[in-house]
Amino acid sequence: MNNTCLNSLALIGASTIFCFLVTACGGGSTGDADQSSSITYTGSTSQASLSETSSQNLAGNTYTNGETGSTLGTFSAMQASGEMTKVKPRGVVLIHAMQKAVAKADFSTANNGTNSASTTITHTETGVCGGTAEYNISFSDISLAFNGSMTFSSYCDEDGATINGSITFSGHVASPVPNPALADYTMFINALNINKAPYSFTADGSLTATIEGLKTTVNLDMCIKDSNAGATYWANNYLLIVTTDAAGAYEDFTMSGKFYAPTEGYVSFSTPVALQVMSGAACPTTTGRLTLTGKDNTSATLQVSSVGTCQYKLEIDTNGDGATDVTQTGPWSDL
Repeated sequence: MNNTCLNSLALIGASTIFCFLVTACGGGSTGDADQSSSITYTGSTSQASLSETSSQNLAGNTYTNGETGSTLGTFSAMQASGEMTKVKPRGVVLIHAMQKAVAKADFSTANNGTNSASTTITHTETGVCGGTAEYNISFSDISLAFNGSMTFSSYCDEDGATINGSITFSGHVASPVPNPALADYTMFINALNINKAPYSFTADGSLTATIEGLKTTVNLDMCIKDSNAGATYWANNYLLIVTTDAAGAYEDFTMSGKFYAPTEGYVSFSTPVALQVMSGAACPTTTGRLTLTGKDNTSATLQVSSVGTCQYKLEIDTNGDGATDVTQTGPWSDL
């Protein structure tokens, strides 16, 4: 394989890291999760009670796969691949970054008609304001498998954030030509620390994805530790299924799993009605529902009540009797 192809494959790692750093945050690694993570969730492991005061924050964090809002400050306002903040779950944004990155790879000249062995390159990139990001990428022209790693050493990006830590990834492309596309991939974020005054946090977790035509199935388990506050959030065993319209007009997605907040504890969640986001929209459509379940059968159901003004409606059952006790509304961007 030529270096052009391998350099393009390196974008998989770079785009993934960028997307993750500026948009995702969530839980830790205890309870049901694999204990290999370098961050241990030390917050409440009790089931949270969904109340009038706790439901909005828990619903917003759960939908976005762990958006902590003010904890990340300017990071939560940035977005990769033209996605809008809080419009789609971060798992959806992440798979878009991966798919766009691999589409840039020039696989058409990969083996030039020969059964060549795997090719590996190493490259070091200097940060805009200092530090380095080193990547190693290997790709097999025969099996169409790739694997690699990126290591950040005081790497300073264009936004002035300093990054330390590493990511490893592997997967397969469905075909090298005419249009490169991912078939599956796995990614591990290993104690990636990001600093941009006054914010500092460490990310750790994993994501696996399988692509079948227009459907992508993602398993996500991630944690974010807010270094300033010492609090860790946990997006635990998220199952996200994304179906893209053939014309690209919209995406439907279902999600389930648990979200842990250090003070409140965890909620279980599911989408009894698939959520839908139209291309270019600032919020989902009114058709979808995200339901959180907490202690003593308390629950909260989130939906969009108005697409035109992007208003949310949150119906909260505070005593577990199955009836709505409190209804909250507000701008989707406030979640």
